[in-house]
Amino acid sequence: MTDTNHGVRSKASTPAGSPRLTEVSVGPGFVNLLFASGAVLAVAGLIAAWYQPGGTWRAELFDLNAEGNVPTWYSSAQLFVAALLAFACRSQGRSSGAGSSWAWVLVGVSLLYVSVDEVARLHEEIGYHLRDWLEFEGALGYAAWVVPYGAAVLVLGVLLGRFWWRLPTATRRGFGWSAAVFFTGGLGLELVEGLYDSWRGPDFGLRTIGSAQESLEMFAVALLVKVELGHLHEASVNQ
Repeated sequence: MTDTNHGVRSKASTPAGSPRLTEVSVGPGFVNLLFASGAVLAVAGLIAAWYQPGGTWRAELFDLNAEGNVPTWYSSAQLFVAALLAFACRSQGRSSGAGSSWAWVLVGVSLLYVSVDEVARLHEEIGYHLRDWLEFEGALGYAAWVVPYGAAVLVLGVLLGRFWWRLPTATRRGFGWSAAVFFTGGLGLELVEGLYDSWRGPDFGLRTIGSAQESLEMFAVALLVKVELGHLHEASVNQ
């Protein structure tokens, strides 16, 4: 087995009569880099929140409440990696004869959509139209997109519930924690942010809540990547 020093070690094995399998071993380097990068961006985002509005271009470059900057592209890339790993889990499951490959595809496609959403701001556009159409106020006036996205999350939960329960214990728990942290930030704190905005308006407190929301999402995806890599490794070892 050869160490690539990127946190992932791989070895191709081709036993007679078997398809080629890829054994993936998780080293600490790559995953630790994701968590460290998230921590750096979280601190930088908090500093940027202090200088906004009217901050320098350096603050805007790392502002977690803004779009089209370093945190936005980092989050999108991180979600894209998580999506690719979900598809890898699907391929690994098919080669071993395991079922539920459709569920891994659904996970991968969902992650790809969120990755694109980070850059394209689809949820915000949906929220604007929904707010004007239904005349939402308060928290929902600020984040009307939570309604359709929350419904989509419930549907995904129903579709993937049995698949999630049948996953190995470590993978199941890791997915559960990752989802809990992500939706606490992405849906829960978004509503809190809306309530705060209707109460106090756009001040440092509001920008801090927004920064915490984005930070939780980054850490959740980093955890998801760790869980997926661990699942690939364990599945290849057990074959």
